[in-house]
Amino acid sequence: MGHAISCVTSLRRLGDDHRERIALLERQFLQQKHQLLRSRESALWEMEERHLHGKHQLSKKQLKDIFFLQRHQVQDSTQELDQEVEEVIRLGRFSEGGRRLVKVRMRSQVVLEEIMIRKEKLADDTESKDIWIKRDMNLKERKKE
Repeated sequence: MGHAISCVTSLRRLGDDHRERIALLERQFLQQKHQLLRSRESALWEMEERHLHGKHQLSKKQLKDIFFLQRHQVQDSTQELDQEVEEVIRLGRFSEGGRRLVKVRMRSQVVLEEIMIRKEKLADDTESKDIWIKRDMNLKERKKE
């Protein structure tokens, strides 16, 4: 009977040891699982952050390119208009016997009207309005005439 009790107690001890080992293995498994999930989530956050940063940089570059392109177009238009104004002025000075030729008068008048219309369209453009205000301070005086 003493031997039977010792067998029962050793079986209980073995069962308890086995349950503790299983519990320890399950805890380790859950810790590993949670660590892997945290690593995965961290990697996803980093990928999304890099993606958003790249998207922001691209958007910034596109905005910059658009600004430079528009500025260049305004400068080109301004130079063309200035050249046409100079030509009209030069043609206006041309005279024959104190009067300009009819052909020169008509051409200079038509060109001048086209230039004024294009300048007004550019001046009405809200993006380039401040450029025209600085460049052409007497725009209001011209409209009065």
